[in-house]
Amino acid sequence: MDFSPDSVGKIVLNTTLAGCASAWAVIAWRWIINADKVDLSTILNGILGGLVGITASSNVVEPLESLIIGIVSGVIVILGVDWLSKKKVDDAVGAIPVHCFCGIWGGVATGVFAHGDKIHFVTQLLGSVLIHLWSFIVVWLVFKVLNYIFGIRVSQETEKSGLDWQEHGEIAYLSLEKKE
Repeated sequence: MDFSPDSVGKIVLNTTLAGCASAWAVIAWRWIINADKVDLSTILNGILGGLVGITASSNVVEPLESLIIGIVSGVIVILGVDWLSKKKVDDAVGAIPVHCFCGIWGGVATGVFAHGDKIHFVTQLLGSVLIHLWSFIVVWLVFKVLNYIFGIRVSQETEKSGLDWQEHGEIAYLSLEKKE
């Protein structure tokens, strides 16, 4: 699995296919399953989710498999955003589904689809979960310290109205806002 000039074309192709497939999966899911319009930020998060999902395996999978990884990444983005919204987690830009959920999927997908050297599914799953667990613990500790020193919590009014509106001046997911 070492890098070679011959692998660049495959990496570029797989990366592009996964991002495109993920965008189309997001669009199709919102139109067909949710019978809803799709806003640009959702499509862009779908693309990012596909790119995150393929990053670990772009040089060890075939184009068809990169399409599958992209499609699953798009569905993960949509389901992740919807789930976090139901759980009242204010993820203003959809970073958790895109980077955490699709990152875990990308690591696992490497174990499922990779060709070449032996890449074990269980090892990939464990690594993917541990990386995100470690990141969560470190970030939680940093935020606890920052909150203790500087008081980084927002008011309950601001939190209730949503940080996407208060901090960024826009609603992150129009399709979710109108249903509530």
